Amino acid sequence: MDGMSTTLGKLPGLPRPHYCYCQLPMERLLAWVRRKQAGATTVELMRAAHDEQDREMIAVVALLDVDETTLAEAMSDISLPEHSALHCREELKRRLATGQSPRRRGVARLWNPTAACSAFWRHLQGG
Repeated sequence: MDGMSTTLGKLPGLPRPHYCYCQLPMERLLAWVRRKQAGATTVELMRAAHDEQDREMIAVVALLDVDETTLAEAMSDISLPEHSALHCREELKRRLATGQSPRRRGVARLWNPTAACSAFWRHLQGG
């Protein structure tokens, strides 16, 4: 993808995300990620969406592999600091790469954005 115009501009039905990866229901998010990894296009996923939350999750999934600048622009409406989307995206990718299930890790339906981001925030501050 060559930037924001490719990611969101050419898909008029793709909403601008208002939630970070850590603020979305993990099992539903992973279901969309798996469909994308299986070869479904973003347009095909949008056609399969049942509601606005599905559409937002698909928009977030479409941002899994964009550069950091594009991610920051696309996720500028989330209610968390800018670094949160980057950190949480990397955590999601790590979980996908290692096959970790949220249930096996004892994680609830939603990630805890405070817990998910606070360690990274402390790291940035040198603590």
